[in-house]
Amino acid sequence: MNALSAPRRRLHPTDSDLTFLEPADHLDPTQRRDRLTQAGYLWLRGLIPAGLCLAARDEIIARLVQHGSLDPIRPAAELPWAEGRAIAPQFQETRDRQPAVTAAVQCAEVRSAIEALLQGPAEPSVYLWTRPVPPGVATGVHIDQVYMGLGSPRILTTWCCLDAVPRPRGGLAVMPGSHRAGELARLRETYGASDVDRDQVEGTFDESPVDFRRRYGDPWGGTWATAEFGVGDVMIFGMFLVHASVVNASDRYRLSCDARWTPTGEPMDPRWFGPAPLGHHNGRPKSKPTSMTEARQRWGV
Repeated sequence: MNALSAPRRRLHPTDSDLTFLEPADHLDPTQRRDRLTQAGYLWLRGLIPAGLCLAARDEIIARLVQHGSLDPIRPAAELPWAEGRAIAPQFQETRDRQPAVTAAVQCAEVRSAIEALLQGPAEPSVYLWTRPVPPGVATGVHIDQVYMGLGSPRILTTWCCLDAVPRPRGGLAVMPGSHRAGELARLRETYGASDVDRDQVEGTFDESPVDFRRRYGDPWGGTWATAEFGVGDVMIFGMFLVHASVVNASDRYRLSCDARWTPTGEPMDPRWFGPAPLGHHNGRPKSKPTSMTEARQRWGV
């Protein structure tokens, strides 16, 4: 689908009701913990060294070229996409398959920031979710608990920019305060208590962030917030923050990588952590999940 034909019910870079995220790189550790508790997210600008991001970017570009996903007429460094080219896969796999990406998203600077928030040592996920996002694509509304909830409730997600993400390329959008809003308690108790593997239910709560805001955000003042992200920027948030992404309205791929961190000594989700992570479905073929439409009717949300 071309970016220009993306349905307006999704978040678009030109939407006037998108608010702006507040950076936290200037805050001290205590203030960062308070911000994470209150707003549900931290935006740390330039946390990952640019050289590590460049090496990770080169690693991803090489794989995209091999896959035939880039427009061969334009320089590969521009991450160009053209109609008719193969859509790049999402590199959701163990970190040994992507060493340069691992070096970036699990670097000392990220570890230090995470361990300051958790006030103790932390273990990085063995799985990484590297996402080359083509034009016209966006992620629906969800929380990470339904994918990562079989371990410690204190797992933190890091959404890492391996390349600049100016507004036209979309990027992460979060609903600040949604992790603790009383009006969303029923949603957390039902959808938030489900697990995509254990319960065989779809993970995306709503494909339309605009409709979600109107129904679930407006009653308590919840809005979608995003930013112009730079190279090495990292967004950190917990398992119950409502988030989605903005449509990539450019003609290039957007590069980011999700990783997770769990406090050392606390239960680890065996799908993503430990020496031999299982991945989704414990390696078994996936059966047809319960649709979110059916699940929401059953939950009454």
